[in-house]
This record gives sequence, structure tokens and C-alpha cells, in this order.
Amino acid sequence: MVSGPHDVLGNGAMDADLRFELLVQAVTDYALFMLDPDGYVVNWNTGAQRAKGYSAAEIIGRHFSCFYTPADQEAGLPARALAIAAATGHFEQEGWRVRKDGTQFWASVVIDPVRGPDGELLGYAKITHDNTERRQAALDLEQTREQLFQAQKLEAIGHLTGGIAHDFNNLLTVIRGSLDLATRRAVADPKMRALLAHISQATDRAASLTEQLLLFARRGVLNARAVDTGAQLRASCAFIERSLGRDIDLVTDFADPLEPIQVDPRELDLALLNLCLNARDAMKGGGVLRISGRNLAAGAGLAVPSVAISVTDDGAGIAAELLPRVIEPFFTTKDVGAGTGLGLSQAFGFAHQSGGQLHIESELDRGTTVTMWLPVSLERPHGNPVGQDGPADEAAFDLARIMLVQDDPAVAELACTFLEESGYRVLCFDRPRASLAELDRGVRVDLLFSDIMMPGGMNGIELARLVRARFPATGYSEAAARDDALDFPVMSKPYSFNDLSARIAQMLEQRLPS
Repeated sequence: MVSGPHDVLGNGAMDADLRFELLVQAVTDYALFMLDPDGYVVNWNTGAQRAKGYSAAEIIGRHFSCFYTPADQEAGLPARALAIAAATGHFEQEGWRVRKDGTQFWASVVIDPVRGPDGELLGYAKITHDNTERRQAALDLEQTREQLFQAQKLEAIGHLTGGIAHDFNNLLTVIRGSLDLATRRAVADPKMRALLAHISQATDRAASLTEQLLLFARRGVLNARAVDTGAQLRASCAFIERSLGRDIDLVTDFADPLEPIQVDPRELDLALLNLCLNARDAMKGGGVLRISGRNLAAGAGLAVPSVAISVTDDGAGIAAELLPRVIEPFFTTKDVGAGTGLGLSQAFGFAHQSGGQLHIESELDRGTTVTMWLPVSLERPHGNPVGQDGPADEAAFDLARIMLVQDDPAVAELACTFLEESGYRVLCFDRPRASLAELDRGVRVDLLFSDIMMPGGMNGIELARLVRARFPATGYSEAAARDDALDFPVMSKPYSFNDLSARIAQMLEQRLPS
């Protein structure tokens, strides 16, 4: 007898069979087993028991179709797999398979026919691998990529939208101001005043559209304060209910108490109204609209404690392929002329600019839920703002000097005309540094009226901070909208003659001696 490794276990043929059996049983990450020509299990390795839960005694002699889902069994997939393997020499597929306990896993399956020397089909060799984790990782990666793509797309749309809306607001400011001046000088001509009124209405509508665009771009001016969330929502719902029509039933469900939130209450009302009107339009035959509010602790995607405000309808729903687009400005699934496509854009921009999020869940023919997550305020609500008593005595401001800083020539000319016709002396500059140089030379002014988005290395916020002890600043800019430390009065464009006069009078009343 020749000494060698085979001598330890016996004759060489038996040793090879045994070593192969040991090899197969040592593979635990793959299910390796044989089927007879009809698909019944004839042997079973350790990896198969680990993956599918059956011991060899439990599964040998059973048909391999028991590993398939009921739907796949009804569709004849097991028999088709064997037929393809026998005809082509190989079958490979991924799909859901069923364990002994009924749970499912995502499997990669390979079936190869086993034939004798004469080509007779002896059975099938079957290899199965559990790819559930790999598949989930791939799905998570794809979802992350899609979310990143969507965020980048919205960011790009936001930059474009914000820039266009800002420039358009400058044009509207000129139109609005010119209308105010023309209206004051057309007292004796009723027809002309009527025409100017129509133009004024169109300007107001255009201003409303640009305001919503700026909110989507997160460049709108939000006058945020601590709000009693429950009281604010109940007041909003009372108004919203009158806007829905008789065929819509409004149901509310608010936690008691709801935590206060730090938002602009006017924009919260507008966002809620937009969501409800969208829901109403989705329920063309009537239905139930639910507005709910609940407190959420930090965690599970929320960096800070928040209040979730949800609007749920049982309308037509939104197709899955359209969901990523519904918050884009001017995108709408409504009929032509039935909406601007800015409702969800405004709500999205408001939620994000307020430090929160907006989430949409929808299913065709099952309805839609839109939820705004708004951060809880660290401050306590102080009640509603008290209204102003009206403009102050103009005689006190006859000699008031206003420093106007505005880089747009048309807007600057119009604002200067406004202020001069109100009895103020105006110093006009197109760059912040030029106005600072004038102040450094000792020129006295009583109020600084500055735009904020300006070229030249210094914006209006930085200018106002340099003189904050003596001068307030008004205007619009992205910087103002996102600056937590901003404590200057803000006026949104396009402003009217009356709005500007009232605000200037208010500021001067607070700063000039009576």
C-alpha cells in the first residue's frame, strides 16, 4: 500500500466522495442541494438549512416549489425554471423565496441540469444565496441618490426662481409706485382712475405670485415669532372651512396642548390654505378633509422637537412618478386655468425657510397627506400684535433726512420721488460704502432706507449693523430672510406709496423727539 493522504480515510474513491460531502456541508453561505428530474429534493447541505430553515429530514422528499411564494406557484414559475434549465443547460434568476417560518428573503437562484454519460437527465443542481441585505443596500443607495438629485434640482430651480423673482419685484415696485403717483394726480378723471385700478389689481396679483416664488426659493421675508400653534390652527380652520364648499367635510384633530412654533403666522395660514385648496380640488365629488396636529420628539429624521401639521384628503391621489415634481413652481396636475401650480411650492418653501420639512404621501384613488414638520419654539407666545394707531403727525418730520441706498436706478428714482413728496429730504446712494463715507463726513440723517441684496462687497444687512444704534433698515434680501439675528424692520417689494409712507412715519415716530 502506498502511503499518502488517502490511507488515513480508506480507499481513494471513498475518500474523494467523503471529502466532497464535507466540502458541500462546510458551505454555509449558499444553499446547495440536488433535485430529482421531477423537482423533489434528494439531498440538503448546512447552508440550505441556514437559509431556508428546514432540516434535511424535514425537506428531503418534498417538492422544491414550497420555496416559492403562492403567487409564483400559481404562475407556474417552479416548473418553468426546471424546463428552462433542461432546455438551455442553465437557469438563473433573482426573486422572493419563502422560508420554513413563512418569512420571505430575496434570493439569487441558479439551476443546472445534471446528466449521465449518455445524456440522460438525472436531476438538477440548485444553488441559492440570500441577497436580501445586498438588495436593501442597493435600494437605499438608489433612494439616497434620488433624494440628492431631487435636492440639487430644487436648489437649482430655487436659485433661478429667486433671482428672477427678485428682479421682477424691482419692476413691480416701479409699476406700483408709478400707479400710486398717477392715481393721486388723476383725481378729476374717473375713467383714468378706473383703468389705473385695474392695473393696480393685476400688479397685486403679480406681487402675490413673486412672493410665493421667493418663499419657494427660501428668499422670502418671514416675520417669524412664537405662535400658539393650537390657537393659530383653530383660527385658520374657521376661515378655511368657509373656502372649501358645502361638499367638503372638514375634520380637525389637534393634540392638546400643541407646542408653540416659531413661524410667520401669515405665511403659515397661507401654506395651510394652499394645502387645503389643493385637497379640495383633488376631491371633485366631495369628501372628507382632515387637518391634524401632533407633537414630535427629536429623532427619526428630526433634529429638534417639532409640531407635525398634516392635511389629508380622500381624493384622486398623485401618481408615484409625479410625486417628486409636485413641489416645483408652476407644475400642476390640474386643468389649464385651474391653478398656478404655486400652492405646494409656497408650502414647501415656507416649511424649509422656517427650519422644518414638508413630506407628501399619496396613492392613486386613495388620497394624499401633506405634512409640515415645524420646529418647536424656545420662546413662549405673547399674543397677537397690537395694530398701529395710524401715521404720526407729519409736522414733526418736515425736516427729517432719509438716506436711501438702492442700486436699481428705476427703484431708486421712484423711492426718492415717494419720499420727497412726503416732505422728507433724501440723500440717494447706489452703493453701501458710498453712504458710509457720507456718514463718516458728519452728514446727519434720521433714517436709513436700504435695499439688502446689492453688489460691491457689502449688503444692506452689513450696512445696517454698522449704524444699528441710530438707523433701522428696510428692504428685501436672501440674507435678511435667513439671518436669525436680524432685528431690523423689513418691507417686502413691491411696496405701495401708502405702505412706504406709513412705515417711514412709524420708524421716525419711534426715533425722533415729539
